[in-house]
This record gives sequence, C-alpha cells and structure tokens, in this order.
Amino acid sequence: NSPCIKAGLDQGQLWATDMDDQPRILNGTWTGSPVTDMGADEYCDTDFTVTGPFNPGDTLTIEISANGQANAPFMLYVAKNDLAMPLAPPPGIRHPLYGTVLLDGPHIAYGGPVLTGHLDASGNFFDNSSITIPGQTPIGLYVAMQAFITDTASGTGQGTNAATFRVGY
Repeated sequence: NSPCIKAGLDQGQLWATDMDDQPRILNGTWTGSPVTDMGADEYCDTDFTVTGPFNPGDTLTIEISANGQANAPFMLYVAKNDLAMPLAPPPGIRHPLYGTVLLDGPHIAYGGPVLTGHLDASGNFFDNSSITIPGQTPIGLYVAMQAFITDTASGTGQGTNAATFRVGY
C-alpha cells in the first residue's frame, strides 16, 4: 500500500534492475501496466532461482514463485553468449505487459521459451528434471534465464529477476 509504488518517473531510466536485481520497471501490483516505483527498490511479487551444478550434461533446479498468483502460466527464456554477460545493457527492453526484459534479445536461445507451465495453487513452481545443459555446451559460456508470469484474470504480468551462471564454473 506504499504511495511510492508506481509513482516514479520512467523517463531517463539509468538501470535495468533495482538494488535487489529485480527488473527496474515492472508491474509489482498486478494492476494496469508496468511503471517505475519511486526510490531504489522496485516492489516485486515474483522470484526466480536456478541452481546447478552448471556443467555440460547437468540438470538444473528451477524455482519460480509469484505471491498470490495461483495456477498462473509462466514462460522461461534463456539467453546465452560466449563473449560477455548475456544481460541487456541498461535500461533494457520494456515489454508493455511484463516490464523490463533483462535478457539480451539477440542471444535468446531457441527463439522461444525453453520451459512453459503453470504455478501451483500456492503460486510456486519447482522442477529439477526439465532443463539439462546440453553436453556439447562450451565451458565458459554465460547463460541468463528470466521467467515471465501472466495473471490471466486481469491480463497483467510480471517479469522475474534474471538468474545468471557460467557453464563449468
């Protein structure tokens, strides 16, 4: 209920993330469209983590949560780049539904989501079997993942933080 939520100025955005590495422009209240919050911290009801090990052939553990978004559909995208971190430079791409896209568009893998599904009745998703790093993946490749969650009842959405790792490290 803070008056700072959706009270910031979107002009002159300098960074793609806030102090907690959440997308800087996002729809933290699941109402209307994404607008910057006032202050250094963006209000966010989503979280995304990926844990390894991060070696070729390893299966990753994925956790996605969205407070109060029971059964909401999600899409998980991956960007990869063997030369540099695969995050978009500030201020990132602004999607009209999800807010700031933290992945570097030219490096999106496979041209679409690598995993889609629905959160459970508690607004969570946990999986440790669906995403495996391909065996031929080069050591040193930088990989970033970001999930996008949709509230189909209101027609709004949120992007999560980006989880990044380096293969073989």
